[in-house]
Amino acid sequence: MAARNVATYCLVELMGADGVPRGVAASHREPERDGAVLASLSLPWVDGTLHPARECFLSGETRFLPEVGPELRERMCQGPEHRALLEALNPHSLLAVAVRMRGRTLGVITLGTAAPCRRLVTADVAMAEELARRVAVALENASLYRDAQAAVRLRDEFLSVASHELKTPLTSLKLQHGLIDRAALGDVGDKVRPRLATAVRQVQRLSALVDSLLDVSRMSLGRLKLEPSDVDLGQAVRDAVDRMEEVFSLAGCPVRVEVPGPLPGKWDSLRLDQVLVNLLTNAAKYGAGRPVLVEAAFEGEEMVRVSVRDEGIGIAAEDLPRLFGRFERAVSDRHYGGLGLGLYISRQIVDAMGGRIEVESRPGLGSIFTVRLPRSTAQCAPW
Repeated sequence: MAARNVATYCLVELMGADGVPRGVAASHREPERDGAVLASLSLPWVDGTLHPARECFLSGETRFLPEVGPELRERMCQGPEHRALLEALNPHSLLAVAVRMRGRTLGVITLGTAAPCRRLVTADVAMAEELARRVAVALENASLYRDAQAAVRLRDEFLSVASHELKTPLTSLKLQHGLIDRAALGDVGDKVRPRLATAVRQVQRLSALVDSLLDVSRMSLGRLKLEPSDVDLGQAVRDAVDRMEEVFSLAGCPVRVEVPGPLPGKWDSLRLDQVLVNLLTNAAKYGAGRPVLVEAAFEGEEMVRVSVRDEGIGIAAEDLPRLFGRFERAVSDRHYGGLGLGLYISRQIVDAMGGRIEVESRPGLGSIFTVRLPRSTAQCAPW
């Protein structure tokens, strides 16, 4: 753009990680001369010669040569090869502006004009400096984005490794609990079992948290698979509610299930169950002491619907958009605990099955989470 509208040609040099400037872009108003501009970027700087870009790099200040005559051009010459390029480019005014951010010179933009084009004037300096400022902002944003992406990758790799490492002692701990339960006899057993049951519940809770971290890691790395098989959604709903009976009992939530009959389809049964359990757990946690209604039904011939309704604390409208985000929650974790991963994982699974998950909620009146799924999940590769 600068070469077309302001100058005859434009060169962009950026500082490399090794502290050596390197040409990254060049353009000439006459495309057939782009080669000459590019060639000039590959030439090393020679001490003792006049080089506007080098002086700009070293000082961080603009270098403006409004008129480049034969004498000045000779001072700029860095050797026979460079002389030939100067003759080809025929500069008669030059402007070098620093690309700076946070007190550092990231690069230099050089503009040159050649006869019969107009010479660069003072007004062009302000334009070029503004261009350099915008380039600096773009480079800084790109650098921050790369750093953020690298940090995310490291975090996901750490979650994956840490979760796998935690699974091993948890598995061993579960086995030990089973052995103790079978070995405890008589009065000793009666005293130990209630405490053992508490310990088992805590291990199960920790295991579920680790599984959630593993799932997030797999999703981030694209390693989570779907394995569709024939499933009766109605039976899956009833089974999930039955397994959650103790959780709802402790939360004081009477549960009503309304399923009209078999709801056959082809889904990954384990992942489907995971979604159901996450929604039921949510209802028990945030609707404690209030009834919960679970419904499942057909929607037309090709779709099914599952909804979980609670009459709990509800969610404010401004919190709904981020509800399905990773590590997000609409309430204080101080009062409700958890990692804020259940709904995120559920949405990823439902999306991968070709469905959608939605929520309707009002503060103080409760929430309705609804999952709609096609009756056949064709996608079974990692995503």
